[in-house]
Amino acid sequence: MEQLTTESTDPYEPLEAASSHSSTRTNLESNDAFNPRLIGPPLYTSVDNTALCLDCQERFDESHFQRVGERCEDGQALYLMHEYKISRKEVKLNAKDGCRMCSLINYQGSRDAETVRWFLRCHPTQEGQHSQLPDVREVVMQYHNLEADNPELTHGYTSLHAHASRGNPAGKYVSARDIISDFRSGQAFDRVKGWLAECTERHEYCSRPIARPLPTRVIHVPQHDMSQLCLVDTDGIPGDYAALSYAWGPDSQPNKTTSSNLGVYHNQIILSNLPQTLQDAIHITQTLNINYLWVDSMCIIQDSNEDKIVEISKMRHIFKNAFCTIIGARSPTSSQGFLDNFPLRYPLLEEDIIIPYGSSADTGDKGTMTLREAGGFKQADIIRDFTESRAWCLEESVLSPRCIIYSNIRLRWSCAQTQYSDGDYTHNEESEYKIKPLPRLFRLGQKREAEDDDDWEELWKFWISIVTNYSTRELTRPDDKLRAISGLVDEIHALYCDGDDEYLTGIWKRKLFPGLMWFIMPRTRLDNVTYLQPRIRDIAPSWSWASTNGTVAHYNGGVNINPQCDIIDWYGKVSRKEPFNRAVDAALEVEGRLKKAIWDADRLSVYDETELPPQGSQSESEDYSIRSLAIADGFPDTNETVGIYCRVYCLELGYIERQDRRGSSSKETVGLLLFRARKGKGVFSRYGLFKGYDLDTWFEGVVAKRILII
Repeated sequence: MEQLTTESTDPYEPLEAASSHSSTRTNLESNDAFNPRLIGPPLYTSVDNTALCLDCQERFDESHFQRVGERCEDGQALYLMHEYKISRKEVKLNAKDGCRMCSLINYQGSRDAETVRWFLRCHPTQEGQHSQLPDVREVVMQYHNLEADNPELTHGYTSLHAHASRGNPAGKYVSARDIISDFRSGQAFDRVKGWLAECTERHEYCSRPIARPLPTRVIHVPQHDMSQLCLVDTDGIPGDYAALSYAWGPDSQPNKTTSSNLGVYHNQIILSNLPQTLQDAIHITQTLNINYLWVDSMCIIQDSNEDKIVEISKMRHIFKNAFCTIIGARSPTSSQGFLDNFPLRYPLLEEDIIIPYGSSADTGDKGTMTLREAGGFKQADIIRDFTESRAWCLEESVLSPRCIIYSNIRLRWSCAQTQYSDGDYTHNEESEYKIKPLPRLFRLGQKREAEDDDDWEELWKFWISIVTNYSTRELTRPDDKLRAISGLVDEIHALYCDGDDEYLTGIWKRKLFPGLMWFIMPRTRLDNVTYLQPRIRDIAPSWSWASTNGTVAHYNGGVNINPQCDIIDWYGKVSRKEPFNRAVDAALEVEGRLKKAIWDADRLSVYDETELPPQGSQSESEDYSIRSLAIADGFPDTNETVGIYCRVYCLELGYIERQDRRGSSSKETVGLLLFRARKGKGVFSRYGLFKGYDLDTWFEGVVAKRILII
């Protein structure tokens, strides 16, 4: 968890959280039985099982919750509830006696930590909700050493998710409900059917389900006799179908469709011969009363390059026209499946912590709140599912009108209008790579009007979030880098573009200038080996992000940058069959100020030619002095060795006006690091991005030059 600090002396002021969470509940009165999102799990029964020592019981007293509730206004903040010193000996004794909170502190708190801070993450009170107590979503304990040089440094943390069971009197305060762990259960399918009904009947931005042309081939899913399961050629007749998005993993899927077994599958597909993920998808399709299912391994002839090209070019329509997409997100391979229960990873608590929760003004049963260990999952599993690391799955989920997501932790739902998470738990799956909301034209399916620039601004924010998310994902074949996102590009092109030359190898002509300002995000600022990889050859020109491996971001989001160069034109030959895939002989013609410099690969810094840094090991003070001579920081695109020091060319792109806290302004210049190419005079290739302050003097007297970047 990101370190959280505050300068406030008020212990109940909110602290900004490391990540944001969302909720879909709006009315939290006792309507659970009538809300399709809240069907099952089990009803509340009064429980007297706190399993806490007397000290921890006192820390969960109603008065402490009330004080937090009075200040709770931001669901993205942590509110300090307690800060107290701990005795390691006492904590161990309490843990031995069965106190579950002390057990967590004893296990997860560092030996250096002598202070525990308890925080609450609370959802803001909604209209109609009882407000005497906060709507608790999470209890977070952070461990600190206040006597250390950096008292705000966190020496570990514990996170507990909060919920109230259905029918629980505490449910009028706590909106989150227990999650369904058995995805095969009737409760799970009731939840999915409730989401589907709400979407198709009431969502303004979700298209009404009308029968659209079926893909070339689909699996016919009979409602009763599974001996009739077979592959059918559709001739484009209309019909409802589900699509499957999943991770193949290392499995080769020996029973995938090929030229040799195509005829056999037209007669019958034996269910038990299919990988478990496909069997699970067929079971869901049948239970939802959908007649057809599209799965890539079965509906594309896998040993036919011609069929692959044709069908992949239709990918945009296949997922866009599906009634719903089933996402087997929790399964790393096609053979594992995603409906069966998965064990918690590294659980520390064998049982939940249950505490009384309710107002003393309440009459009757007070109710209870359940705290469940979030640390029972690896953080990576909470942040990303397996399909979220697979490149092909990105456009499948974005293009689909409705997604049923079988996640690592819980059932989830996504459509053009909203997202739901089973139990209304807070969750972090989008993390820093979160994709921006679908643009307006996407939701409405409308063509852009020629003079409407606002739509392009909205699209640009969406697109760069797509690029960042996509660049974190994995591809089995590097030459699919652009192909695996071509369906999404095709949809954007159809809605936003008028000509045929408005997109080239991952960059939009309308946003060509900011589109050049991408860089590879450093994981460790001074250790380029940890995040840089070799450049991808023959896929895209060096000035396209698609030529690299690594997490891509755009400098300042590509906005508010004052241009200092002219982009003359771009060139490239694309295939008629795959216009949004690779380009041959792609080049960019630019006119701007270009100046020689020295690149320091060790320090990731740019120096003037006259300030060549000394080689060899340096003391810490000497190294700091050398860094101070740098004119700019550099962000290389690749780990390909260029020597410790080498000559580069700095092309000025533009600048941003920055102001410090005192109101003083300065210019931050951004540009491209270039190498000379071997293809003639005035031809360069990109090596990275640079940024530096007040470089006007350094570029002074340099005459703009027209060059070609390949």
